Amino acid sequence: MGPPLVLGLSRDCAARRPCMPSCSGRQPATLSAPRDRTQPLRSVKTRISADASIGPFSPVAVEVPSSASPTATWSIEAMDDDLFLSTPASMSSSKPLRINLDLKLYRARLARMQAALAVDPEAKRQLLRQAEASLRTCLALDSSDARGYVVLGKLLVQQKRYDEARKLYADGTTATGNTSPYIWAAWGYLESLTGNVSRARKLFDAAIVVDATHAAAWHKWGMLEMRQGNYLRARDLWTSGISKCRRVKSRSNTYLYCSLAVMAAELGKLSEARAWFQEGTRMAEGRASCALWHAWAMTEARLGDPSAVRYLFKRSLEANPRSRYAHLAWAMWERQQGNAAASLQLLARGSSLNPADAALYQARGIMEKETGRFDQARAVFRQGLALDGAHLYLWQAWGVMEFQLGRYDEARRLFQEGVWADPGNKDVVYIFQAWGVLEQRTGNAALARELFKAALRVDPKNESTWSTWIKMEEDLERLEAANELRIRRSEQQWEFVIPASFSTRPAGAAELAGSVLDGSSTAGGAAAGLVQTLLGTLNRFFTARGAAVPGGAAAAGGSISSGSSERPRHQQLMRELLS
Repeated sequence: MGPPLVLGLSRDCAARRPCMPSCSGRQPATLSAPRDRTQPLRSVKTRISADASIGPFSPVAVEVPSSASPTATWSIEAMDDDLFLSTPASMSSSKPLRINLDLKLYRARLARMQAALAVDPEAKRQLLRQAEASLRTCLALDSSDARGYVVLGKLLVQQKRYDEARKLYADGTTATGNTSPYIWAAWGYLESLTGNVSRARKLFDAAIVVDATHAAAWHKWGMLEMRQGNYLRARDLWTSGISKCRRVKSRSNTYLYCSLAVMAAELGKLSEARAWFQEGTRMAEGRASCALWHAWAMTEARLGDPSAVRYLFKRSLEANPRSRYAHLAWAMWERQQGNAAASLQLLARGSSLNPADAALYQARGIMEKETGRFDQARAVFRQGLALDGAHLYLWQAWGVMEFQLGRYDEARRLFQEGVWADPGNKDVVYIFQAWGVLEQRTGNAALARELFKAALRVDPKNESTWSTWIKMEEDLERLEAANELRIRRSEQQWEFVIPASFSTRPAGAAELAGSVLDGSSTAGGAAAGLVQTLLGTLNRFFTARGAAVPGGAAAAGGSISSGSSERPRHQQLMRELLS
């Protein structure tokens, strides 16, 4: 028997926001007779429409002066998109009315969110084109509004148009005078997503220099460092972010608590993880955070207390009933508990709320396969790929099922189509690995060897592929080749050695978290001495990744920025990033 196949599930980190309701069906605009100039003009009042709670870009209806018909109301949403052109000539050279720009941004945001839920591929493309056209119109109307750049950038990244998004963010920083932390943070996320770690660090640092209370920049930068194995740096960033954001009550920092708790859980420090979760959920924002309750449930799932786990999953769905992440995680946990019926019920409910989510179809297909309903599993896999043909985990799961059923030619076809579905995605390594195992089991060792090579070119650190290839060479009694592979694997692999003294709650962390709750001004922070202690360890492991940190804590990923004294470095960052 060869090594088991790796069958992964999609692992996204944040919950999707619910789709905004459509704003169709408003009363058409009614124009009144010209006002009697002898009558004084009363003040114009604004009132928020009935659906104003759905977001910051909600349409607003403006009541006309009393000299008009008492039933006449101007519904800006029903007016022509060029309404701002009807302003007096003295205002023609000024910017468009803010309400018109807000309305266009709202419509674009609505179209983008509807596209994420669209089942029909043509309807999805149409909605995405509509959203992009509306956003570009917003930028043409007011190039200094950062919102258009951020939302359009997300749209381009969603479609993997990375070069266009990069240019858009560069233009946005110039147009806004380098003063928008939202653009810097979005640009930094793009660079981290595409593997440009050093540039992402500079961009996140620029966002924090502009606004030290920008929680998203602290969070994204910390996630980048943790993925690089730099746990100490990630912890320092997140705790510093909590310290800065506590000064502004409107700044939500629940994801900072969540990330610290998850890191503690991954390092086996469950008591510290619980402490971070408890402190995060004491805040009003934390109690309403689906991600915080969801992560806590996943942590408690390791301890085997079913009642606590179900309670926490229930709280996460109360915070966001549509969350596909909570539905998927809860269903997979029930599957591990042997509750197949409950798992399928959760997946079905999640799919009904998120009909265009391919990950839920993948999980449902696996459940159907495990219960022996292979035809139903094929139907589910086919439905999921019709929605998202680039979802690699669906191709891999379907191919593995056909392989296990002995339908080798069909499995090869699925693996081949899956490889070409999204060749630039790092997760294609799982398809290459499964395909290599198929060829190994059918006696095609040479072809299996080439497939394993292809997998390791995509991800040189994929342990499953290394171990599978080494085991194959040992079974073929090619011991010298197996030993050579072990040497090559050791050159590629690295591990973060965690000192016994490492803690996600260093000296001052408890006081820091308490100050968020009681409003005190106690400044938390990481112990600087621990940074120096671990630099040698970090440097040894990061050298293999071309990210050595010989100088000090700042060299490990940029310095934590705050205060007006950072302005010279801010100007230097701007020159480096925009040159």
